[in-house]
Amino acid sequence: MSHNEVVVVAGGGMAGMVASLMLARSGRRVRLVERDTVASGESEVEALLGRRPGVAQYHQPHAFMPRAFTLLRDHLPDVLDNLLQHGAKEIDLAPSTGERAAGDEDLIFLGARRALIEWALRRAVHDEPNIDLFPARVTGLRFDDGSPARVRGLSTDRGAVEGTLVIDAMGRTTLTPRWLAAHGIDLPTETSDVGVVYYSRHYRLRDGVSLPASPSPFGPRVDHGYASAATFIGDSRTYCIVVMVPTWDSELKLMRRGAAFEAFCAAAPALAPLVDAERAEPITDVLPMGALQTVWNGFDRLPLHRLVALGDSYCHTDPTFALGISNAFIQGTALCEAIAAHPDAEVAAAYYAQVGEELRERFEFARDVSAARAERMRGALIEISRTGSYPLYSLMATLSCAGLDPQIHRVAYRRHGFLDRLARFDGDEALQLKVEELFGQVLARMRDALRLDRTHLVALIENAQARQ
Repeated sequence: MSHNEVVVVAGGGMAGMVASLMLARSGRRVRLVERDTVASGESEVEALLGRRPGVAQYHQPHAFMPRAFTLLRDHLPDVLDNLLQHGAKEIDLAPSTGERAAGDEDLIFLGARRALIEWALRRAVHDEPNIDLFPARVTGLRFDDGSPARVRGLSTDRGAVEGTLVIDAMGRTTLTPRWLAAHGIDLPTETSDVGVVYYSRHYRLRDGVSLPASPSPFGPRVDHGYASAATFIGDSRTYCIVVMVPTWDSELKLMRRGAAFEAFCAAAPALAPLVDAERAEPITDVLPMGALQTVWNGFDRLPLHRLVALGDSYCHTDPTFALGISNAFIQGTALCEAIAAHPDAEVAAAYYAQVGEELRERFEFARDVSAARAERMRGALIEISRTGSYPLYSLMATLSCAGLDPQIHRVAYRRHGFLDRLARFDGDEALQLKVEELFGQVLARMRDALRLDRTHLVALIENAQARQ
């Protein structure tokens, strides 16, 4: 591609902005089409309090995993500096015992709310001379006549936008598969329900108070079997608690109410300090998020000349895996390399060849974990072991044992942080046996720990809500 030709990016969420910045800074001209209008002079405070109608998860918790951090640090250092100056926090995930090892410098988790990350990216986009912002709603794809099909641009509610390459970054609700089907192109798609509803609430620590110590560097976690909860560390002394309940459990959906949510957290020793009014104050209502699916749109199976998909348009999974922003950076980097190294007709195939295999294994892993977790929430006796539910085992066992052994710690957080391929653990039988032995001790402690009976919990949250 010539540096004078225009790349059209459909969607100005995080994936679209990351790709636009990377392409623009490699010398490409970019036209970024986004339906939500955000003023260029918006402050970080306005961003944190504002709304993004086109991004349902805008105020949901977000985890900036090590893979995304390393790529942000290496490719967009000014954006990282801006985030750190406005309250984002670098959290070292390397083992706290023993000597530092090669690669530990990449084991960094960035604590920041999604709204702050979007604000920092948006600020860089507005300042980038090679990016032309085009505020419009995409209504379809434009094709050249003839065969094979060649995408030439987008139709929008403000007219046509054309370019040498079109990037679909419209997220999990992209209509591109439907538009392709209308043109006689059937895109292979795989879809399965995640099976949980999220209820999230953000808090801010009061002055002079710190987060309590936790075995997990991400913050306390709770697993009652039928429901679970996790903590996400944010910027500027904020954090978010997320309670996950099955989609079919109507009684536990009362968690959408503030009093019920607080009662659930207060009843769990690991979470109780986080909702203690003397330690922190809630800064949002309870934020629900449902209709979650694991989806693979098989763009890689029929790479189309002049059209590529990235981010959630290509593949999206249960948000607890926090793969979205990492995928945005991985795919943005790969796309720049494919454009630089290949003729126009080969860009899409070269891009998918670079990112497809790794993304596919993460998709299948997330899909299988979600399915096993849903069965467990329904009350099925799921054996979490090497020979039982291996997907749940490889996730829970490695993270549960991370604090007991530096080698396991590195493997667990490099795996969970998207730095290593899954084969690093899956193909190491000796390490699996080591984890298996330690996980037996962890399970024994879990059995002895307080786990609320579901009937008791339902009564607890109903009473709390009734008293409000």
